[in-house]
Amino acid sequence: MESAPLVLLHLLAADLTDEALLDERRAIRVQQVDGHPLVWSRETTLPALPVSGTGRPLRGVGRCPRAYSGRNVATLVEPPRAPRAEVAHMTPTQARTFLDAVHGDRLEALYTVAVALGLRQGEILGLRWTDVDLDASTITVSQALQRVSGQLAFVEPKSRRSRRTIPMPPTVARSLRAHRRLQLEERLTGGPEWNEHDLVFMSTSGTPLDGRNLTRRFQAALRRAGLPRMRFHDMRHTCASLLLAQGVQPRVVMETLGHSQIGLTLDT
Repeated sequence: MESAPLVLLHLLAADLTDEALLDERRAIRVQQVDGHPLVWSRETTLPALPVSGTGRPLRGVGRCPRAYSGRNVATLVEPPRAPRAEVAHMTPTQARTFLDAVHGDRLEALYTVAVALGLRQGEILGLRWTDVDLDASTITVSQALQRVSGQLAFVEPKSRRSRRTIPMPPTVARSLRAHRRLQLEERLTGGPEWNEHDLVFMSTSGTPLDGRNLTRRFQAALRRAGLPRMRFHDMRHTCASLLLAQGVQPRVVMETLGHSQIGLTLDT
């Protein structure tokens, strides 16, 4: 039995002038051998094709243009496109509802940064106070927190464009100032048990905040706000859609999100 897949293309030679060839219908065998390009060969006689009431072959049945003869048919076919998944994001009203619901939450500033600046989860969790300039109202993304081989680790940003400095709107700066005051209180309460990492967002003991714990808290916040379930990553889509809806230039949005291509920004 042939191990390579075989595809039979029926060829009706109705455009040939030699009457003798009209009865000879051949198949083109397309075979792929050991991953090499498809090899074509003409062989075997086809069974008779359907005929009309007059005894003549039905027009167009089994017809294949002669121009295709001897070519790799795979190059002539456009592969089907996988349906693109619907991108989830909050509407402006939902974003406001969400931020109202997390007001007073220990991670209120984190959610504010996610909605307003669209940082990736790892970028937010890797953010240090040395990366935040409250006087200049800027945030610099210089590292990310990820789970590597089962352990939390600080890694380089995803790409060259991911390493970026972003201007902060006043609402984000105010939220971060309030968050820092809260964190100083936690540090005093923690005493010698406090783990200092200079992180903006951390656990109550100062250790890096596990993304899985953040996801659980995020889902709980969505439920409190009465909003549908979505991924934390969808906050990036929310940020992009809100900025674009406000008339911000796509390239500015791309630079804010750290996208490598503007097409990624426009697809959000």
